[in-house]
Amino acid sequence: MDPAAAAAAPPSPPAVKMPSHKTFIIKKKLAKKMRQNRPIPHWIRMRTDNTIRVVCVLID
Repeated sequence: MDPAAAAAAPPSPPAVKMPSHKTFIIKKKLAKKMRQNRPIPHWIRMRTDNTIRVVCVLID
């Protein structure tokens, strides 16, 4: 786009702020997943002698 065409274009309307479509239930679920998604503390590695088992079951 050349500069002359950009100058001739009408200004765009200001952005309208819209609320997010996030319900409280979804927000709670996302907060729980954020808490779960964190590194394992170093003291657990020492306590379990560096053997960490992962249980592959989805728990809600």
